[in-house]
Amino acid sequence: MWIEFILTSIALIGLCTIIHYEALRFALARFGKVGTHHRMRIVGVILVAFGSHLAHVILYALAFFFLERMQGFGSISGGQARDFADALYFSVTSYTTMGFADLFPTGTLRLLSGLEALVGLVMVAWTASITFLAMQKSIEAQDD
Repeated sequence: MWIEFILTSIALIGLCTIIHYEALRFALARFGKVGTHHRMRIVGVILVAFGSHLAHVILYALAFFFLERMQGFGSISGGQARDFADALYFSVTSYTTMGFADLFPTGTLRLLSGLEALVGLVMVAWTASITFLAMQKSIEAQDD
């Protein structure tokens, strides 16, 4: 059980990192050009980054949904979540570090939700730094 949990965690962290890297790289290549209107540059970067964050949440929701149905990983809210929408809701609350209200993890899913919160924190910080760079480029382009 622990080996599967560790491998799942590493795979999720790796996938989220690759998705975010490629999304931000695309956003900067597409919207980071000097000729791009400064508002469009920021909107484009934010929309692409938001899509990347949404992909991360969906990946973790899939992990919660399937791991909960396997023996030995724990559950959400003391029993199986009713459907994928519950797993998605739980994933959003974990990723954004909003916290748990009506759904909460048990067993090793507690660790996975904590790791998702760390991944969310790192990815949001990464997005903020890229947005800052895009904004800085926009301001410099306006000054010219």
